[in-house]
Amino acid sequence: PPRSTLFPYTTLFRSHEMVTQASWTKEFREQIVSSAIEIGRKYHYEQNHVRFVSGLCKRIFVALQEEHRLGARHELILNLAAILHDTGHFISNRSHHKHSMYIILNSDIFGLGSKDITLVALTARYHRKALPSMDHALYGTLDRENRVIVTKLAAILRIADTLDSARALHGAKFDVRLDDGKMVVSVNTDKDLDLEKHALEEENPMFERVYGMKVVLVKDRGAANE
Repeated sequence: PPRSTLFPYTTLFRSHEMVTQASWTKEFREQIVSSAIEIGRKYHYEQNHVRFVSGLCKRIFVALQEEHRLGARHELILNLAAILHDTGHFISNRSHHKHSMYIILNSDIFGLGSKDITLVALTARYHRKALPSMDHALYGTLDRENRVIVTKLAAILRIADTLDSARALHGAKFDVRLDDGKMVVSVNTDKDLDLEKHALEEENPMFERVYGMKVVLVKDRGAANE
């Protein structure tokens, strides 16, 4: 039967997963990502923004490895959410994060079963605006382990998206490190960072609640990672 476009969300969970996690080789993961990119193109995603956000998400995920203790599967879920988080603009600029969730829930991402698609959708949904809440229909149906996973991943995605709010740092080089109870994001740029810092102050609370640290953006001519 066709997948439901809205409720109940329980119809989204297929009884058979296409593959097991153990079979997610590098090549297979690349196919999964390519499938998400095709979906992004279908909904006119902003390619440069997606490249920035997904790249920064990866660096933050690695820097926080000892904090979140999540694995390769979760890094992939974060990457897919980064690719698709703004697809909801295709429907409306208003509440686009919710529209992104609906689009992802009703898309076939190659190689993913419905449970992982749901994690991708919720991670994208919480990249802005309201924090995850048990009052939210889909989030509230998850078990505690998966609620924690979504919250950890969404906090990372929210920071990466926020740092591209002005679209001014495309092509810049970044380092991400933990230092004295803070996560320091260093960017090699001559551009003014006031807009990004202001946006970061507004979005810091979720990250601070999840990881117990603030995010600080600084200029650093030695930053080496694109």
